This record gives sequence, C-alpha cells and structure tokens, in this order.
Amino acid sequence: MAHPMNEAILQEYFLADGAVVRTKTGEVQPFTVRKDGYRYCYINRKTAYLHRVLWVLHNGGIPSGMEIDHINGDPSDNRIENLRLCGRSENCQNTKVRSDNSSGFKGVFWDKHSRSWRASVWKDKKKHDLGRFGFLSEAAMVAAKARAEIHGKFANQGLHSRGVV
Repeated sequence: MAHPMNEAILQEYFLADGAVVRTKTGEVQPFTVRKDGYRYCYINRKTAYLHRVLWVLHNGGIPSGMEIDHINGDPSDNRIENLRLCGRSENCQNTKVRSDNSSGFKGVFWDKHSRSWRASVWKDKKKHDLGRFGFLSEAAMVAAKARAEIHGKFANQGLHSRGVV
C-alpha cells in the first residue's frame, strides 16, 4: 500500500526548474532550514523533508521501511544524484565522526583497562571487534579497511567532518 505522504506529495506538488511547486497555486513551496542543514516544510500538518519530497517527485514514492540517504553526507545537498534509497542500517553506516569522539576516527577509542586503542565496526546491530592496537594510526587504518569491506558502498570513513576527503 502506498504511504499517505507519498500520495499527498504527488497530488499537491510538481517540479519546475528544480523547485517544488504547489499544483493549486503555482507558487514555489518554501522550505525552512534546520540547524543541521535539513530543509523541511509541512504537508497535511506533517513534517516533510525536502530530500524525501524530491525523491517522491522524481521516483514516484518511497517504499515502506526505506529511507533516503545523502550520499556525500551533506543534508543541504539535495541534488537527485546525491540521493539514494536505503534501509535504516545502511543510512546509519553513512555517517560522519560523532562530535563526542575523542580519537578523531570512526570506530576507534582508547580502552583505559587494556591501555590500548580498540577498533570496531557495527553493521545490522552486530559489532565486529577488530582488536587492540598500540598506535592510534594502526587502529584507524584497520577500522577503515574493515568498514570499506563490511559497509561496501555505504562506507563512510567520517573524514568529511574534519575536512579530509
């Protein structure tokens, strides 16, 4: 069964010169920008994010249980070629380094009990423990390699947030 939001978007909006336009009035739909960069509006009193609206207008809908991922991790970059359909687990794989990360590398932390750097990668709620390392650089390299293998095309080494690509 089609999601009600998909139907509302398809009935009430269309794309014109890259803008989302209201079918009834011909006016461009304004979107508010959140602090984290996501753009949204309200459709039938429900929050509708620009990346999802654009996906529906381009592709006809978002299947139940699926999400739209920003490939480059930038929520303000809503070009259709930067959006892809994915599951929740895949969307979580494509994230930057968390702001509370003290090592600077995804999946690497200091283990005070073993006095070493530990590396791990998560997928589908399963932790892949990669071991303990004497050097941060070694732990980061092992985590990056494992993430590329385990996460495939959704692998994000988290370097965008530090200005490294």
